[in-house]
Order: sequence, then C-alpha cells, then structure tokens
Amino acid sequence: MTAKSRVRVDHDEQQRTQVQSHLQDEGSATEPAQPADPPLDHPDSNKVHKWISSAYHLGSLRLENKGAVARDHLANERTFLAWMRTSMTFATLGVGLSQLLRLSDSATNVNDPQDQLDKIEDNKRLARIAGALFVSAGIVVLLLGTTRYFHSQHMIVNNHFPVSRMSVLFVMCLTLALVGVIIWMVLRV
Repeated sequence: MTAKSRVRVDHDEQQRTQVQSHLQDEGSATEPAQPADPPLDHPDSNKVHKWISSAYHLGSLRLENKGAVARDHLANERTFLAWMRTSMTFATLGVGLSQLLRLSDSATNVNDPQDQLDKIEDNKRLARIAGALFVSAGIVVLLLGTTRYFHSQHMIVNNHFPVSRMSVLFVMCLTLALVGVIIWMVLRV
C-alpha cells in the first residue's frame, strides 16, 4: 500500500467516525435513518404476509396491560372455547344417537316383514329427528357462547363483569330436555 492510499484510507475512516459521533451527539434531534430494504426472503417483503397480518389483527382491541387485563381477556377466551366444546358435544351426540337408532334396525326380531319395515322406517325418522335436535342445540349453544363472549369482552373493557344467570339456566334446561329425549329414545328402541 502506498503512502498516498494509506493517507486516503485514514482520512475516510476519520470522516466516518466524525459523522457517527456527530449523529450520536444530536440524539433525537435528527431524523432516524431509513432502514435498508429487507432482503427478498424477509417476511415483510412478502405482500401476502402483510395481508395475513392485517387480517389477523382486524377487529382486535389493543388494550394497555395494567393489572389483570390480559388475564381477564384470556379467561374470557377460554370460556368461549368451553362453550364451543359444549356445542360440539351436542352435535356429536346427535350424530351418535342417530347412528345408534339406525343400527338398531338390524337387531329387530320381528316375524312379519311388513312390521319390520314399519319399525325400520320409524327408527329412521326418529334418527333424523334426534340428529336434527342435537345439531340444532349445538348451533344454539355456539351462538349463545359467541354472544356471551363479545358481551363479556365489552363489559371487561368498561371495568365491569357480567355474571351469567340466564345463559346458564337456558343451557341447563336445554341439556335436561335433550337427556330426556335420549332416555325416551333408548327406552323406545
């Protein structure tokens, strides 16, 4: 390396350090430097990623996490998931009961073929009714749970807590009615 090129490298390094120290001295008075463009494989460069990210946060509340805010909202989400499990249980019971009634067709020991056909048709009709009742109950419970979730979320944001009374009584009565239907149908077969 020649003396002239060594002086030039030293001069460039000196200028670079002066610019950096000048920027540090000014602190927040200077505008932040624009970040370099992300590499092509960076997630922010992907428009699909940006669309999914904005769709994910659509309608979300942004709350300051003071005290038990996060805990309360997460508990509300867990309660909604319990409503959803109950809804799915009702729907599954409907499908299971309807299949049980259809399987009982093969177990009938009736001597008269016409009586056997009538009993099979009766069981098929009962199976469809039972399945429809339980799946409908599952849909009602899911709608009730969704309504309850958003109502509780609204009340928690406003520093109140809504105590469940009517929804609990409604689901209890619905469950008792459906258990009665199950018992009646099983005893009938």
